[in-house]
Amino acid sequence: MLILKECRQRQTFTSIAARYRVSVPTVIRYFDRIQYAKPTRLPWLLALDEFKGNAQGQKYQTSITNPFTHKILDILPNQNTQDIIKYFRSFPKKQRNRVRWVIMDISNLFRKVVQEVFPNAVIICDRFHIIRLVLRAMERVRK
Repeated sequence: MLILKECRQRQTFTSIAARYRVSVPTVIRYFDRIQYAKPTRLPWLLALDEFKGNAQGQKYQTSITNPFTHKILDILPNQNTQDIIKYFRSFPKKQRNRVRWVIMDISNLFRKVVQEVFPNAVIICDRFHIIRLVLRAMERVRK
């Protein structure tokens, strides 16, 4: 149980394994037991992003965060459009209508999700992707 408690804090699996004199895979098995409840409410500002992982044999997962609190609301095991739409449709329509802004990358996948489940939301492209596009354009001009 102490290993589980340590896994909830920000530290490496290696440091936890060394402290409890167990292997890193053992710590990871404990970590995999941690479960977070699905949020009961959606904030008026959401951020969607994909990240590389290997949950349930999928190469990419989808994170749903609250940009104001910097808290992860949920992590979906894949980036399948229909699965994400189904997830958000599990929230009452009244809550989905309260979402005013969604920050995301320039993904057609996420755009389709937002248009389908958040009719009142404005899509905001995250600054990382905007800067990356500008730098690539400047590099093409330079060459």
